[in-house]
Amino acid sequence: MRPATCRQAGFTLLEVLVAVVILGLAYVAILQSLSLSNTLIARLDRKRGERLATALAFAREAPAAQGEIFLRGSKFKVLHYLSEDGQLETLRLVKEER
Repeated sequence: MRPATCRQAGFTLLEVLVAVVILGLAYVAILQSLSLSNTLIARLDRKRGERLATALAFAREAPAAQGEIFLRGSKFKVLHYLSEDGQLETLRLVKEER
């Protein structure tokens, strides 16, 4: 007769539970990271939209600017800079304190 010491290959219930807990924690960490990324992307999109709106408002007002301009309730001084060869013009806005 053969002795009854034959074991089947496989994982114990405890090993499977530990693996499931580890995978669950990793899944939660990944979801939190993705959620934070989405929040930051939405914030950047809002700021980009605000900057674009300001730039468009400036583009509409800039051609008529003769030294100062009003944008969104603030007063700015417009400074014109030309390159030495005269091919590049740069406008700089300096916010004037009230």
